[in-house]
Amino acid sequence: MVTGSVDFRHCHLAISRPSMTLRVSPITFPSPAALALCAALALAGCATTKAPSLADFASDGCSMFPDGALVGKVDWCNCCVAHDLAYWRGGTAEERLQADRDLSNCVRAAAGSQVLATTMLAGVRSGGVPYFPTSYRWGYGWPYGRTYAPLSGQEEAQAARLREKYMSERPGLACGKPGTIVAATNPPAGANAVASAVGGAGKAQ
Repeated sequence: MVTGSVDFRHCHLAISRPSMTLRVSPITFPSPAALALCAALALAGCATTKAPSLADFASDGCSMFPDGALVGKVDWCNCCVAHDLAYWRGGTAEERLQADRDLSNCVRAAAGSQVLATTMLAGVRSGGVPYFPTSYRWGYGWPYGRTYAPLSGQEEAQAARLREKYMSERPGLACGKPGTIVAATNPPAGANAVASAVGGAGKAQ
């Protein structure tokens, strides 16, 4: 049997620990001059954004509804053109309701039929909402996406200028489908009333 001893006096465990250095970069903030420059550039970008513009007024008469009686000379198309003036301009939900009621009253006066007036009122109330991308929606003179909103002073001035331009080029209320627009010589009294109301809508606000 082999015997012996181990001398642990000269044994040792050496653990080396690498040195760690934490470097923190200083935080720097933009100078006041740099902040002012950024703000000026941002404001300049906003100033150059072009606001939506109102298209020239155009009317297709009574749109998907007959412009007049199929038999006889009864014609209510001028009522529809006056109604289109209000819809082209747009505005609030209350203004739309008033425009639709004015159309109904105008048609009743022109055609002498309460049934026809009520039918047309129901049609424009259901089909003339601003959410449909149609050519006869509420506010159709503006780019699609505008819903119910009062016109600003600048928008009101633009609408008044374009309305006056249209009225000066077409004495009375023009009527007819696209390509067959004819100046109306004897528009119904109700149509003139509606057109006058549209012209003064902005002044009343």
